[in-house]
Order: sequence, then structure tokens, then C-alpha cells
Amino acid sequence: MQSSESEVYVTKIAAAQRQIDAAIRMSLSGEDELAIHTVIAAAYSIIRDLKSKRGRGEIADGVARGCYAFALDLVESRRTALPPEVEPVAEIIFHIADQIRAGKVKDAADVKFSPDWRFEKLHRVTENRPANFLKHADLDDSATLAQNELTNDWLIARACMGYDDLMHAMTPEMFVFGQLWFAETDDGPGQLPNELVVRLRSADRLERRRMCLQLIEELKDEKAC
Repeated sequence: MQSSESEVYVTKIAAAQRQIDAAIRMSLSGEDELAIHTVIAAAYSIIRDLKSKRGRGEIADGVARGCYAFALDLVESRRTALPPEVEPVAEIIFHIADQIRAGKVKDAADVKFSPDWRFEKLHRVTENRPANFLKHADLDDSATLAQNELTNDWLIARACMGYDDLMHAMTPEMFVFGQLWFAETDDGPGQLPNELVVRLRSADRLERRRMCLQLIEELKDEKAC
């Protein structure tokens, strides 16, 4: 006899999205960093694998986003010169700026670099160390992990950007976390503080997180209407 209840199937990208959103809520609520890491590391692993299947790499996409942001700053006169640290890719940035002016590049998604899979693999090994610590106790039962290796906010930010690369959309949690990240870091290329960022910067750390949780619920309510 078949069950009257229909089966619910979850895709890989949907699973990653739910894990990212959960990790953001956990982080904003001040939950245990190690628990947060298990959730966001799993989500980020899915995101990276899906991007790799499409021939895209995290390092390559990160460089592309950065170059676009610097190029946009030049086009919109937020800067007249490039900082020394981006000199190796200055010609690429100037070319992207020309493409923006010509209307051929409209956003960061239009800028794509071919991945160097050797560097992508090395980068993944480094980023995977904390996540791997939480596995394989049968192989390294006496291993330890430094608490400062759990760079969860950075990992969440990378996962959000990777999700946006794939889906060209963000959930309320991802959007709000991005604004919080902006508020708690220095203004980067292509960034101008908006009203929400200014409000977040005026509050202390705990109040910022309370504001973010409230905003997430408000955005979800608006979406449900």
C-alpha cells in the first residue's frame, strides 16, 4: 500500500542554500563556532563542487569579482588610480572598465576567468583543514584544531558569493549577512555604504546581530505576502 504522503526531494543547490541560511542564523544568534562550521563547511563544499562541474573555480571567480569592482570604481570615478597590490592585473582591470563603458559588461557575472585547477585544488586543501578535522577520527584521534582556524564569517561570505554565482539570486539571510559583512569591514572596491550599512555601523556588535535577525524575518514576511 502506498503512503498518501508524497515524497519530498531536495536538490544539491537547495540543500546548500538551506545550510547557508541556517549557518547565518546560527552565527547571528551567537551559537557555537564549531557547530556553525560543520554546517557552513558542508554547504560550501557543495557550492564548490557544483561550480567545478560547470568549469568554474573559486579563486578565478574571486579574482573576476575583484577586478570588476575595481573597474567599476574607475568608471564611476570613485578612484582615479589603482592600488599597488593589484598592479599585476591592472591591464585586465582597465580593459574591463572599457567594456563597462561600452555596455558590454553590465555586472560581475559578465567577467569570467579560466581556473588554474592546480591552484584551485591547493586552495581547497587549505580551506578544508578545519572540516577534515571533524571527520576521520579513526585515522587521527589525537589531532587538535586551533579555534582561530574556524573563520566562519569568511566561509559564509564565500558560500554566499558562490551561491550567487550559480543562482544569480540571494536569500534574505544571504542579503542581510552581506550587509553585515560590509558594515564590519573596511569599504572595498565597488562599495558605497547604504542606509542599512550606516545604521549597522552605528550599533554595537550584539545590537547589529539583533537588527539583522529582525530584518531577515521582515524580508521573509514581505516575500510571503
